[in-house]
Amino acid sequence: MKIKLILSLLVTLLNFFIVIHTNASVTIVGNRIVYKEKNRTMDVLLKNNDKIPYIMEVWVDNGNEQPRQKDPAGAPFILLPPFFKIEPLTSRSVRLQIKNETDLPCDRESLFWLNVLQIPPSNLNESSKNNSILFLIKNRLKLFYRPHAIGEPVDIFSNVNVRIDKEQGLNVENNRPWYLSLSNVSVSNARTSIDCTPETIAPYSSKKIKCTSSLNSMTINSHTHLSAFNDQGARASATFPIKK
Repeated sequence: MKIKLILSLLVTLLNFFIVIHTNASVTIVGNRIVYKEKNRTMDVLLKNNDKIPYIMEVWVDNGNEQPRQKDPAGAPFILLPPFFKIEPLTSRSVRLQIKNETDLPCDRESLFWLNVLQIPPSNLNESSKNNSILFLIKNRLKLFYRPHAIGEPVDIFSNVNVRIDKEQGLNVENNRPWYLSLSNVSVSNARTSIDCTPETIAPYSSKKIKCTSSLNSMTINSHTHLSAFNDQGARASATFPIKK
């Protein structure tokens, strides 16, 4: 009985905050960021599409989704300001810059993640007498660090090879210094088409891509269709003959 009373008091006195990944009212302009070595800083533009203000927190991680204070390794980037208020129906830019001393590879891209946490006003539900849950909305965006020595990708599918793995699906090889960010993958012949899971393939590496069904029926007359994002966030496509 005592425990039930304590829990009842906690529910009455406290609002609960839950972090979720969903479509945010505050959006990042663009769907990827390419940070080039020669540019020591760059601006990231955020847009508030809502009619209420938000407090924003922004940071960069190296794949660890924990808050940055729990990630001692961190990433070699800082965002200024890390906390700020964005007014309704306005835009706000934050400055992204790399730390002075980094040990990033100079012969290939490195991948990081830009995090944007959207915090609603604390008085948003004051008019309601009922207890409410405030959702903190978090979005993540890929951030690619591109060293000057590797130049720019002209054809994003050059030196990309695709082979069928009968047991595990497709094997995609990326023999380039840039990341390959696939958006759609399918294998087809004259009779059928099989969808596969798009993945991001690191430079000079390969990855097994799972498909919705077995590829055993695909013959040498079949083809693999790949779509991937370029630097501008647009999709480019290519078709590869089946290799086993």
